[in-house]
Amino acid sequence: MLVLFVCFANTCRSPMAEAVLNHLQSKKQLNWTVDSAGTSDMNAGRSPNPNTFAVLREHGLGSSHVSRQVRVEDFSNFDYILAMDESNLSYLKRIAPEGCRAKVELLGEWMDPYVRNRCLFYLKSNQSDFFFVLGTRH
Repeated sequence: MLVLFVCFANTCRSPMAEAVLNHLQSKKQLNWTVDSAGTSDMNAGRSPNPNTFAVLREHGLGSSHVSRQVRVEDFSNFDYILAMDESNLSYLKRIAPEGCRAKVELLGEWMDPYVRNRCLFYLKSNQSDFFFVLGTRH
C-alpha cells in the first residue's frame, strides 16, 4: 500500500502522521510506502518543525523527512492521499486529475467516531495531543 499524508506546510501534522504510520507498519512487518507533502511550497526542502521532532522523540520515533509540495504525479503514484483537514482535502480534490488512482480522503474518516470527534479538538491544541490521536500513546 502507498499512503501520502497531506497538510498545508508539511512541517508538523503530515510528517508526524508519516512517522507514526511508518512505525506502525514496520512493527506489523507490512511493506507499505508512506510519505507526506504539503499543499504549499513554502517549506519545500526543509526539515519538519523542531517541535515535531521533539514530540516524535518523546515517543521513541524519528524522521528524516524533507518537506515537499504535493505533485500531480502523486495522484497516480499513491493508493491513498489522506488530507489532515477539510481545507487541504478541498485543495487536493480540485487538483486531482480525473480518474486518478489515489483515493483522496480526510484522515479523520479513517477513525472511529469517538476518536474523530476528539481529533477535531486536539488538532486545535498541541502536537503531543495530535500524536495521541494518531494512536501511539497508551
